[in-house]
Amino acid sequence: MGLDKAAFQSYTAWQMYPKLTKVTKAGSCYQYLQLVESYRDEEGLARQRLVLNLGRVDADTRGDLVRLGRGLLRLLGKEMVTGEDLQAEETRLYGPLLVGHRLWEELGLGEKLGRRLRRLGKRDGGTVQAVLAMVLNRLVAPRSKLGVTRWLERVYLPELEGSRLGVERFYRALEGLGEVAEGLEEDLFHERRDLFEPGLEMVFYDVTSTYFEGEGPEEAGWGYSRDGRSDQPQLAVGLLVNREGLPLAHKVFPGNRLDAATVPEVLEDLRQRFGVRRVVFVGDRGMVSRENVEALGQAGYQYILGLRKRAGRRCWEALRQVGEEDWQQVAEGLRVARVLAGEGASIILCHSQARQVEEEEILQGKLQRGQEALERVVQGRQRGPQALRRAAEELKQAKASKYFELGLEGDGRLGFAQREAVVAREREMLGLYFLQTDVEELSEEEVVRAYMQLQEVEAAFRELKDFLKLRPIYPYRQQRVEAHVFVCVLAYLLEKLLALKLRAAGMELSARRALEELERIEVVRLRAGEEELRLISRPTAQGRAVLQAVGIAHLPRTVDAGAER
Repeated sequence: MGLDKAAFQSYTAWQMYPKLTKVTKAGSCYQYLQLVESYRDEEGLARQRLVLNLGRVDADTRGDLVRLGRGLLRLLGKEMVTGEDLQAEETRLYGPLLVGHRLWEELGLGEKLGRRLRRLGKRDGGTVQAVLAMVLNRLVAPRSKLGVTRWLERVYLPELEGSRLGVERFYRALEGLGEVAEGLEEDLFHERRDLFEPGLEMVFYDVTSTYFEGEGPEEAGWGYSRDGRSDQPQLAVGLLVNREGLPLAHKVFPGNRLDAATVPEVLEDLRQRFGVRRVVFVGDRGMVSRENVEALGQAGYQYILGLRKRAGRRCWEALRQVGEEDWQQVAEGLRVARVLAGEGASIILCHSQARQVEEEEILQGKLQRGQEALERVVQGRQRGPQALRRAAEELKQAKASKYFELGLEGDGRLGFAQREAVVAREREMLGLYFLQTDVEELSEEEVVRAYMQLQEVEAAFRELKDFLKLRPIYPYRQQRVEAHVFVCVLAYLLEKLLALKLRAAGMELSARRALEELERIEVVRLRAGEEELRLISRPTAQGRAVLQAVGIAHLPRTVDAGAER
């Protein structure tokens, strides 16, 4: 079929397209390549008509058609690429970094950090970029500072592209971050200042420890290790979070500082650094002391604090005042009672059926292990003081020393008896825990539920240690160490913010699981001759939902196209 030039130019690219047509002749099937046009007839029905027949397609003509296609594309300044031309050069992880950076930008962390550095007369010099790299690494795949340099070679983020970040650059960045850490934390806090006015807001506080490999800095000390590493020096870390579990502030203490002794400094920070005038301070059992209660009152803060039920007589006195009619059922298996404790305070007694069963099993285990250990000593060859020493060691190992009375029989053998009064007293307390509060606006149930939210801090510490790898700490300069802790806290802030966004989007997915889902999104660098193309792999349906939850509406096909925000 022929077509003059004027007629050809009258057609548009949107109307014409190539089409393969199959024709059967004499029992054989042939394919013809045609250029056809779509149009609508007078009745508005869609029709097609042949514009140009380009010939039969077979093994002999396929190469000619490919060359024809290449020639047409070259006229348009394009190149045709087939699968044989493509070579995958590398793949880089992208999805988790994309979302982590989105959250970083939402909080304005880079801008705030840069502004704080400039106030000190310091040039950025790559500090913001290095801190971003360290925070995202903690969030995605925690490594040592040397490990971060290698990790950067396997990930993609435009803001980190072309960066020359080595170990020394990271250490210098930690020093820069350390100088502005308090100010940066204050900036982040004041951005959420409306949380503390004018209603009854709560902050939740707890302390953990983290150890060093080696001697550690001067502030490192030897204290109770929650990591079971009493053989290593450590630091204590205090963390304040709000009701939603978002970290508000943190503080690093010497490793031998008792939990209760950290509270005054934290209260001072809340009042002086952050300007908080009214808040309910919620702390665990290790925070209770007369000095801390007085300090809370002087600061104008109310409190909800856990009490050590075996530490003093207040709990026993409170228990003796409660009759069966005083208990209120507030949830299945949980009942509470309130007793006035003087000076405007109350003690809330809580009895958990589940906790009683658990503590009964623990008590029975101790008694059984102690009994069996002592029977082994009796049957052994040791006599006299040697038998007593061995029995004491065995009971200590079984954590049952207080439950047994030891003595010697006439022949020097060990004699023992269970202390029935001690065991009976222990059983009275099974399933009970005690809270002290001066908050009158809250019911007993509300006080208990508020105290239960301390689990948010415990969850934060677990996340910091188990996933964000707060421990062990390798830097030894105090400023670097404190900045390393702050990097971990910032990474947790991003993770918790992601969790809140997922919840707001109605997704039953943890932040950690969401980050794993985003690992499917990679940047693939392809090469065809001199041409290079970087494609973004497609997310799963769940991955797309995560992106939308953080405000990324569309993921482009290539890294140069830019995401729609």
